[in-house]
Formats: sequence, structure tokens, C-alpha cells
Amino acid sequence: MSLILIGPPGAWAPEVAEELSQRWQVPSADTDAAICALAGRGVADIAVRETGAALRELERNVALALLDDLGGATEERILALGSGCLGNAASDGDFAPVREKLSVLRTEGHSVVYLSGDAPTLLRRLRLDGPHPASVFAPRRVFFTQLAARREIYRACADAEISTDDVEVKDVADAVERYYRQHSERQ
Repeated sequence: MSLILIGPPGAWAPEVAEELSQRWQVPSADTDAAICALAGRGVADIAVRETGAALRELERNVALALLDDLGGATEERILALGSGCLGNAASDGDFAPVREKLSVLRTEGHSVVYLSGDAPTLLRRLRLDGPHPASVFAPRRVFFTQLAARREIYRACADAEISTDDVEVKDVADAVERYYRQHSERQ
């Protein structure tokens, strides 16, 4: 079975996926990295140059493709699902297919772990904790809005929640590994 990591920006889903991939010697994927490879540019550049709808469509399609790949895999794999891939609310129909696919994978025995963090920790990791001049994008306001909107979606879609507060990537990977091994033994 496979492991899927979800959570807000700064919760280290891609970093934990990579750490576990190296430990376990299994393939890992990251939706944000796949989006960048497909588009040929960074997520921030895509967000600035494309419409919100175009970015959401790209995010949804990449997430579904990677989840489909997990569903058909015979070997263990790890996927870091981007923070927006589940949508902004349970009523967000654009990402309902992703949440539905995740639900199917959970019933098939794949593990979904929500990596959480408090706002000060996540802001510090994203370097949004210091003074910033007012900007067009108001990054902290967007972050707080998304964090509040998505927290319940993450919890509803996950088998377990692991805090990333006051620890390092290795510590989070250790906690995820303990959970995953216990969950896998019960399958």
C-alpha cells in the first residue's frame, strides 16, 4: 500500500515524502513538482501568469493522475499532495474528484496522513512571519484564509494527523513512519 501526505504550505509534506522515500527506497512524487515539470516553470510563476481557474485545473488534473498511478501500483509509493489539491471547502466542486479518489484509495488500504502545524510555525517556515510591506497579493492574509478554510478538509480526508510544530523534518518522518507501519500491520 502507499502513503499520501497532505497539509498546508510549510508543513513539509514534500520534504517528509523525500525523507521517507530515501529511507524506504521507494518512489515518491510531489504534485507541486509535477505541476512545475509539466508547465516548465515554478508554481509562483504559474500563479502570477495564469488565471486562478487554469492553475486549479492543472492542480486537479495532476493530482488525479498521480492518485490514479498510486491506485494501480503494486509496490509501495509515497505521494505529497499539494496544499490546494483538496480544494478550499467541502463544497468546492472543482476538487471533489480528488477527494473522492482519495476516499477510494483509503478504503483500499492506502494511508493518508495530514501534516498539521500552527500558524506561527508555518509562517516562519514560509518566511512570512516578519514585517512585510503591503503588497498586491497580501500573502499572510491569503495564507490565513486558506489555512482556516482547508483545515477541516485535511482532517476529513486523512486517517491520521501529525503535528509538525517544534520539530525537524526527520522527527516528522519518524512519526509518520511509526504511524504507517502500525497502520500497515493492521491491513
